[in-house]
Amino acid sequence: METTLGLFSPTHTTNESNADTTLQIPMETSQWHHKEDQVRQYWFNYIGTHSNGYVTPETATDHVELDEKYRQNLSQRLQQRVPTEPLPSTEFLNLCIQLFFTRFNPVFPIVHAPTFRPSAKSSLLLLSICSIGSLFVGSNYAVTQGSIIFERLNKAILSSWEKYLLGGKAEALAMTQASLIGQTFAMLSGKPRDLLTLQTFHGTVTTWARLHKMFETKRPADHLRTFLDTRTPEEAWRTWVQAEERSRVAAGLHILDTEISELILTHPLMRHDKSLLPLTARQELWVAPNATQWRDIMISRAPPELPSENIQLDFNSTDGFHSYTELEGINARLMEQKFTSTASNQELVEQFEPQLIHFLDRHFRSKSEGNFDPFCLEVLWHSVFISLLVDISRLELAIGREGYEESLLHRDYVHTWSSSQEARRCALHGALILRKLQNMPLGVEPAIHVPRALYRAATVWYAYTEFGRDPDTSFSEIPPSPDINFPELSFLKLNSEVLLFEANGYRTSKPKTSESSTLCGLVDLLHRIGHWGLSRIFAEQLSFLLKEKDS
Repeated sequence: METTLGLFSPTHTTNESNADTTLQIPMETSQWHHKEDQVRQYWFNYIGTHSNGYVTPETATDHVELDEKYRQNLSQRLQQRVPTEPLPSTEFLNLCIQLFFTRFNPVFPIVHAPTFRPSAKSSLLLLSICSIGSLFVGSNYAVTQGSIIFERLNKAILSSWEKYLLGGKAEALAMTQASLIGQTFAMLSGKPRDLLTLQTFHGTVTTWARLHKMFETKRPADHLRTFLDTRTPEEAWRTWVQAEERSRVAAGLHILDTEISELILTHPLMRHDKSLLPLTARQELWVAPNATQWRDIMISRAPPELPSENIQLDFNSTDGFHSYTELEGINARLMEQKFTSTASNQELVEQFEPQLIHFLDRHFRSKSEGNFDPFCLEVLWHSVFISLLVDISRLELAIGREGYEESLLHRDYVHTWSSSQEARRCALHGALILRKLQNMPLGVEPAIHVPRALYRAATVWYAYTEFGRDPDTSFSEIPPSPDINFPELSFLKLNSEVLLFEANGYRTSKPKTSESSTLCGLVDLLHRIGHWGLSRIFAEQLSFLLKEKDS
């Protein structure tokens, strides 16, 4: 795609600093007596504080008199600091735009590439596109520039959002797209401070979308024939694109809301009932390069015998981005149940297992043989099953997410779980995640949930191999697993016993943690897959666990 900066001026930005101010805490492991306290410092969202354990009383007297000097200081505090540093070169920004549309937009398609043009109305969106695109340039300089652009953009949006929100539909859509891309950048950057920003402002961006009615489930293709008959193809196409982008922003917010819930382990912010999920068009319509081809596809998909009000039925998408939203919706409803209901694990399995198998059945039937799925839906599907079969929060707490004292409260649960059928079932799903991603074509960017799915699989495998047996017991004395036959794996025509035998390193019992080829493969893949800093942070955290186990 050929895209140039056009009318955009590098001076249209505001920010405070071009430096990465993420708090870096020196790791002083000698002060900790327990491994879990060290693990806590390595946790992907851990933000430490500068503290030496002592409280030093303040000896200086505070100036509390409200005088002219106080008033002037207060006025200075309220002033916005506007930086003077320029943006990177035009050539660099153009390269970032092209890489965004060729590498990132296919896995998170919320901006319409054929009609996107830089303009004064879309300046914030362009900067957000550049921040993500910089990650694919292949240099540390580019990644640094992307982080700087993200920080500037975040401050610019928060300081001027009302101007864009009240400026009209086009400005509000571009700002919400920019914010959603920025929120995705924050989630995937691997910086704890960015994750904190993500959690803090996710509700704000969702509110902006709701104010402009982006969550309405009416399809952009409704009453299409009348629409096409009363407008030129170019006008009809561009109007459809804007409506479709609004639906895709809503879908993207649903996906991001679920991913935040899974990553931070809390209930979702939004409602994800199936009837409320936004409907998005088929991929062939979304990527049509011009109005003529788009119109031809529309007309070919709308049989003349159908009444105009029923035309939308012919555009029902059973794969692609809509399926992504639908599967994340199941995931979100599961997370909501886990955090708000009193249902037992067995009741949850009975509720969600049929939904997941039914989804996979439809996905496989609609999927073209041999086509690569840019959304990695099978990886996500296996990850949802893991969430269904284990209390991930208690697993993480037992490992050391909140330190040694808290870990003691969850040891019994993890010991019991790791010797159960549910643990073997989770281990199988983790092994299938590894197998699927190892077969992914080189050079293809994985979907945004892939780092978390890999991390979740590795966490399960660590707990599965580390807990659940007396440390003095010889591994050769552990009896083989009982016959296992899990319905979702039977649907995939997989032999669970053979698969677990292979995943255990061709043995009938669990391997030691340090000897698990599956666990090592998951951690190794986290080091190498994609361009996201979050993957590397996950890998470092798990590598520390394995190192401590070996020492």
